Amino acid sequence: MKKMTYLFLLAATLGACSPKPENKIETPPKASASLFPQGDAIEGSNFNGTAYLQRLMTDSETFDVVVSDVIFEPKARNSWHSYPGGQILIATAGKGYYQEKGKPIQVLNPGDVVAIPADVVHWHGAAPDSGFTHIAINTKVHLGATQWYEPVSDEEYTNQ
Repeated sequence: MKKMTYLFLLAATLGACSPKPENKIETPPKASASLFPQGDAIEGSNFNGTAYLQRLMTDSETFDVVVSDVIFEPKARNSWHSYPGGQILIATAGKGYYQEKGKPIQVLNPGDVVAIPADVVHWHGAAPDSGFTHIAINTKVHLGATQWYEPVSDEEYTNQ
């Protein structure tokens, strides 16, 4: 883990120090890179667009958490949902959105961390022009499963 952290910091430092040519055209990424193997496509009505889930740790008996790597393609998002034990999101690549019910959308960039208290209704996903990857840590999983609600409408998604 230390080695990956050092490599990430080195890459970020080198990228920040490199001059950007004035005529360089940046193209938005189709999907975000991940430190982990891409998981399986998520199927079902709780996601709009294409997203992939790779479980990293499911030892809920010892640690009471489930840890996953989630990759969203551009525009992909999940439905409104909540967790009885809360959730922590760690943005690792791309540009994402996070919103709690009744609050404005927050833009997430690599390195951003969101601590979501228990039972807070929210959604998250990729920006329209970028893939997005995050690590999701579901905490106190003994309290119960994810509670899913209605899909995030296009109007809610674009309302910044």
